[in-house]
Amino acid sequence: MSSSGPVCGSAAASVDAVRGLQISIESLFVSIRHKKHFLYIHNDRNKRRQKITQKIAKEKKRLLEEIVSVQPKA
Repeated sequence: MSSSGPVCGSAAASVDAVRGLQISIESLFVSIRHKKHFLYIHNDRNKRRQKITQKIAKEKKRLLEEIVSVQPKA
């Protein structure tokens, strides 16, 4: 039978890193969804919508970079 001893330090650090990435990805996803939802509701000026659209594009790029960094290399 296996013992239920303490988890190795590097394994615990790895779990913490994965959890941190998961939180980061989730927060970016929610932020993008929120901005897109309110893009036309709260902004009647095209100039303001353009700035928000640019922020959404930057956040999407960061989200994709984080997803790629999490995926295992084949």
